[in-house]
Amino acid sequence: MTSKDDIKKLGAEENIAAEKTRASERKAVPLRLSTALYDSLARWAAEDFRSVNAQIEYLLNECVKKREGRDPREEIRNRAMRPMYEMPENDDGVDE
Repeated sequence: MTSKDDIKKLGAEENIAAEKTRASERKAVPLRLSTALYDSLARWAAEDFRSVNAQIEYLLNECVKKREGRDPREEIRNRAMRPMYEMPENDDGVDE
């Protein structure tokens, strides 16, 4: 029979294995930046409540989207321009 401790241990091992899998799906890339650029990115990241690494990844994703023709600013504008609700097509505005 399996004890509660054994079950907890198995759960922890599965979590560790899952975390290793997620980590292995990402690529580590050494990056050399000037001190001034790093400091600017660090300030910007702090304003956006991100780590410097997450900020760089976010900026790279935005640049790739833009290069592929999906301007992220346009996506934001399109979302902002959508009406909050749609009027039914058969509603003539008159209460019955």
